Amino acid sequence: MTTQDPNGSTTYDGASVGTERPGDRPRGGPRPVIVAGIAFFFGVGFSMSELILGMASALGIDHGDVLLPGWVLISVIMMPVVVGMGAGKLWAVRLFRWLSFGAMALYLPLLGLAFYLYAGPKAIDSGQAVVMFVMAVVKLPPLFILYRAIRTVRWLDPASLPHEWEPPYIQR
Repeated sequence: MTTQDPNGSTTYDGASVGTERPGDRPRGGPRPVIVAGIAFFFGVGFSMSELILGMASALGIDHGDVLLPGWVLISVIMMPVVVGMGAGKLWAVRLFRWLSFGAMALYLPLLGLAFYLYAGPKAIDSGQAVVMFVMAVVKLPPLFILYRAIRTVRWLDPASLPHEWEPPYIQR
């Protein structure tokens, strides 16, 4: 229960927390955030690469033409998130959540794209489709870990207050 007294001080579950506001977290994160960061690389990274290579196959573009630009794009998107999360930046926490939810939302459409690439009497790119089916199985545990961490770890909630955060895994 949250209450606010006339001088602007907020009380949360009986403890006075002053006028706390959401913001940057302390450097490093609790253990579940570190595990979620590893799952982020697999779940989000594989989803992005599947999307790029699957769309290239569907559009008839050679994989060699999109491989380097695709990996550069994935690196440009994911590396700042990982570095920002390590520094505890609020913008990185928000981007981490958006990209994670995006990868979860892409799971079924990417399976549909794999079926499209494999379907018909003459498959468009059966090799890419098989890789996408295997990646769907490999991505399931990391996406589950991401979902569970986003729902349970207060450190990953951009609206959480500093007194709600779990302590860092490595105390500095």
